[in-house]
Amino acid sequence: MPIYIYKCRDCGTVFEVLILKKKEQPACTNCGSKHLDKQPSAPSSVRMGASRSKGATCCGSDERCSTPPCSSDGSCIRD
Repeated sequence: MPIYIYKCRDCGTVFEVLILKKKEQPACTNCGSKHLDKQPSAPSSVRMGASRSKGATCCGSDERCSTPPCSSDGSCIRD
């Protein structure tokens, strides 16, 4: 279910709305107006599981491992 960002043309309030139905027309959370402009929003992502340190490889290093994956047993040899 997408979350959209709207700006009210009447009062200028910017707010987010979770749209449950495709034909649903949201109203301003401040003044109740239906005169809204949909605002552009950046997509986001959700990471599941353990987070590793920053880097481009599975072990968090910036350079490529010589033999990916880092080890044969699934653990990182650089940890």
